[in-house]
Amino acid sequence: MKYKTKSVIIGRKKKDKEDVLFRPCFIALFDLNDPHKANEVPKEIIEIKKAKRIDIIDFKLKFMLMGGDIVINDLKWIEVQEENGNVRITGQQV
Repeated sequence: MKYKTKSVIIGRKKKDKEDVLFRPCFIALFDLNDPHKANEVPKEIIEIKKAKRIDIIDFKLKFMLMGGDIVINDLKWIEVQEENGNVRITGQQV
């Protein structure tokens, strides 16, 4: 699915003890850059219940060591595709 957004935060959640192969994660969409520095609520959150891996294709990004999240700024749009536990994020960055 395609989403118009300025930035995203990609993060993982606590894993389910019963399902060790997959891990829940989220992609939070924002209308401003560096949302981790602002006191803003995401305009939308994409919940992924069972992910094995996330492929982030052709973006300049920041990995936030303190929280383990990934921030991608200066976006025009992203597209999120999920298949068999593999998540692929593509899009256009300014």
